[in-house]
Amino acid sequence: EFHGAHGYLICQFLSPLSNKRTDEYGGDVYKRSKFAVDIVKLSRQKLGREYPILFRISGSEIEEGGLTTEETRIIARLLQEAGVDCIDVSAGYYRTSEWISQPAFMKPGCIVKYATEVKRDVSVPVITVGRINDPRLAENILEEGNADIIALGRPLLADPDYPLKAQQDKRQDIVKCIACNTCMDLVFL
Repeated sequence: EFHGAHGYLICQFLSPLSNKRTDEYGGDVYKRSKFAVDIVKLSRQKLGREYPILFRISGSEIEEGGLTTEETRIIARLLQEAGVDCIDVSAGYYRTSEWISQPAFMKPGCIVKYATEVKRDVSVPVITVGRINDPRLAENILEEGNADIIALGRPLLADPDYPLKAQQDKRQDIVKCIACNTCMDLVFL
């Protein structure tokens, strides 16, 4: 999985906030996408068709002048054409980090809407993430066709058995992530 979100290197090319280049890698969304597309094409060429390639992107950087959902939809199509097998849709930029790891005051599933938008434009599976701390919410997202795969990060830190308990219909036993972000504080000490 290539990480093209949250202000990391590939994202720095995709985002109009950081990409001020005037060459073939800067300018409109198509030129800003060239670096990511080149990476995927070369990887596909080297790895062959059988090896899965995933790409993570911010559905929106949620910052004025940042990557918009409309641009992300275009980029997702370009990535699919380049050979990506799955697109993992997150949100935020390093200056809007509250959207990368949503704190407790944000609604569970608050960034699913970005995956839903991307899913309209691609035929490869789309992953969604973001405060999906309840199996019922995860099931609803899938049933409504808003995404194909649910990614869990912090909920698995709170309860590594979350998926097993959900599968066994022991939802009441799940230790829910409360989005206190203590885990994130420990990472950035």
